[in-house]
Amino acid sequence: MRFATTASFLSLAVGIASAAIKAEDLPNAIQFAMWNGDCGAKGTHTLGMMLTSRSHTDLCFPLADDTKALDVQMIEPGCRLTAYKDSLCDDYPEEGSYTEQTGCLWTDRTYKSYKLTCS
Repeated sequence: MRFATTASFLSLAVGIASAAIKAEDLPNAIQFAMWNGDCGAKGTHTLGMMLTSRSHTDLCFPLADDTKALDVQMIEPGCRLTAYKDSLCDDYPEEGSYTEQTGCLWTDRTYKSYKLTCS
């Protein structure tokens, strides 16, 4: 019982400490939100937020179901975000399914995975 109580307090303290960290203070190469339609359009909503560090480049990561747009809020210079229709990032990226700058990446396709590459 004592261990469970101590573990609960520690997890609460870590959660509070991590909540105070601003996104721009994190060592991430990219930050983006997933949308179920064009970014911010009427009737659409976000499906979550993704942060990816430079140490996770060239790896394939899943996106939330029904992701149709990626709102890139921060991307390091020299990095590229590519969205894929396949869940294993093994299809050829179509025109407009990648970006190297902030803003909305929307092509009215459903994306299932993404990869970050940096030079």
